[in-house]
Amino acid sequence: MSLENKRRTEIINKLKDSTTPFQDLALEIFEYQFAFNPIYQRYCLFLEKTPDSVGQMPEIPFLPISFFKEFKIQTGSWEPQVIFQSSGTSGMTPSEHLLRDKRWYSDSSVRTFETMFGLLDEFAILALLPSYLEKGNSSLVFMVEQFMKRSANPENGFFLHDTDALISSLKDLKDKGQKTLLIGVSYALLDLKEKIAPEFDQLMVVETG
Repeated sequence: MSLENKRRTEIINKLKDSTTPFQDLALEIFEYQFAFNPIYQRYCLFLEKTPDSVGQMPEIPFLPISFFKEFKIQTGSWEPQVIFQSSGTSGMTPSEHLLRDKRWYSDSSVRTFETMFGLLDEFAILALLPSYLEKGNSSLVFMVEQFMKRSANPENGFFLHDTDALISSLKDLKDKGQKTLLIGVSYALLDLKEKIAPEFDQLMVVETG
């Protein structure tokens, strides 16, 4: 096993151990990224930030988003299972996120959501993400797909431009008293609000983009 894989395995095991203080984990991950991500290391050295000089979590440098448009940001040597791209609005060059392990990404997303909002199998999930669906290779769409798989509600669904069908689903779920998650891009949610303003106590709306 390479040194990079060994250190990665050690950190993953600590992530699974809820007794490890978060700041200690963050500093250890910073040290790992500094050691095995050459682009990140060069950026940190430019800022004169190293594991020896960084002692608090707020001091950890974060890469500017532009780096993900201009460079291949990768820690260690491996073939990505998928390459996510940003929406690239207004004709801009999209940023890229090389994903090492789809299962890890999925498990992390599901665990984070359920820690904050409750078990996904209690929700029906509706998604209004037109630009992301049309673009393809979206991490957001992938995440919502994982939520829908965990939920397994037969009324889960993506809605591209058919707001009438979405409104019909919302009314049906409201009548059933079904706990519902609606996740959508801001402009599409605003357009939807012009057509419907339901009193739906069991509805949680998540705006993104």
